[in-house]
Amino acid sequence: MIRYIFQSLLPGFLLIILAFVSGFHKQPLFALAGFLSFFVIGVTVIIEGSKAR
Repeated sequence: MIRYIFQSLLPGFLLIILAFVSGFHKQPLFALAGFLSFFVIGVTVIIEGSKAR
């Protein structure tokens, strides 16, 4: 369980937080692109980590 937290859950949550931070970019296109890319990668890391567990 500790391994899952440090290898998948924590990095996934950090990427999701980074998605919300990048969503506040001044230009809407860059904000949307940054939000979507980081959010999708974060959710994917969490889901794939739980599958591997």
